[in-house]
Amino acid sequence: SGRGTCQSDGTCDCDSGFINVDDECVQKPTHDKQFIDNFAKSIGVVLLCINWTLASAAITWTLIHQNSQVVRASQPVFLVLIALGCSISTSTIIPLMIDGSGYLDWGASPNSLSCNAAAWLYSLGFSLTFSSLFAKVYRVKTIFASALHSLKARVITTGNVATWVFAGVFVELLVLTAWVLSSPLRWVRRCEEEDEFGFCTESAGHCENVDSWPFVGTILAMHFLALLYACMLCYQTRRIPTNLAEGRWISMSIVSNLQILMLGVPLLFLVENYPTAAFLVRTIVLFLNDASVILFMFAPKIWSQAAAAAAASASHTSPTPGNGKPLAVAANAGLSPVLTSGFTGGTAGGIGIGASGLSVLGPSSSTVARRKDLDLDQD
Repeated sequence: SGRGTCQSDGTCDCDSGFINVDDECVQKPTHDKQFIDNFAKSIGVVLLCINWTLASAAITWTLIHQNSQVVRASQPVFLVLIALGCSISTSTIIPLMIDGSGYLDWGASPNSLSCNAAAWLYSLGFSLTFSSLFAKVYRVKTIFASALHSLKARVITTGNVATWVFAGVFVELLVLTAWVLSSPLRWVRRCEEEDEFGFCTESAGHCENVDSWPFVGTILAMHFLALLYACMLCYQTRRIPTNLAEGRWISMSIVSNLQILMLGVPLLFLVENYPTAAFLVRTIVLFLNDASVILFMFAPKIWSQAAAAAAASASHTSPTPGNGKPLAVAANAGLSPVLTSGFTGGTAGGIGIGASGLSVLGPSSSTVARRKDLDLDQD
């Protein structure tokens, strides 16, 4: 038949491209392994590089201007942690690309290591970023609650705020460690379609372990509930005037995280059986989640710092008014005029920024009078 050679014992030696099935040479079926599309992987690399560049630029800018009033008011160590967490989370794209096709796999083969690396990178990156954002918004509420209800000075140090960050990362580490010790993810390639002779014609590789679902559900529930609580804190502090309107940008970062999580998780379940689509959804979710946080938290500060520097330069050449006093440049201090005037209207109230943290002095008469206007919920 031109497909092989029949031997004297009745068996067949099949030519290349044919397989012996019941002493008959049949054409070897094509096996579609449904690798992630190369173009999709290239998109993933581009988005990964964009976020890495943004995070690196944010960290570099923070370190360069760490002594400026703009950065000191936001506590530079937490700005660095936010950018670092975003870069770690975005790095999840790397193990997601490993599917055995050889294109952009960097020589790695799909295995349980790459599966579990994706879970660890995302979870630790998210917890580091979110815990830092949560600590900052909680600091805002604590500072102004103290100013409204106490006549004693209070200092919120970096160590006080860092407790929330360490707590968030520690809880995440506990869940991840229990997960990897009890039921780690494993790479499995399963046949999805067979031909009439029982040969696999289409298969797909997945990271799976049926015993992992309790841990996946726990992590997703923790992230969702934490984001909801942080959104509640943002709502409670919505009318508090903060330096450079940082409270607003923190709120926007947290709300965007919650929105992306609520939209991304259902989409992932819909496209789970389509490797290329699933990879693109995961990649875009990671990119949007991390890029939005970096832009919200750093772009306004960079703009304000540049404006303050320009104003400081202009103040040296600006004419004085008729009373002979030089023009005041509010941006020079890097502080919001609303923050300064809203809480220093009397002799007893005020906020001081020092090397160790933020000091809150007791409320002035004008502060107490404006308590209702701030609408600070304490529930």
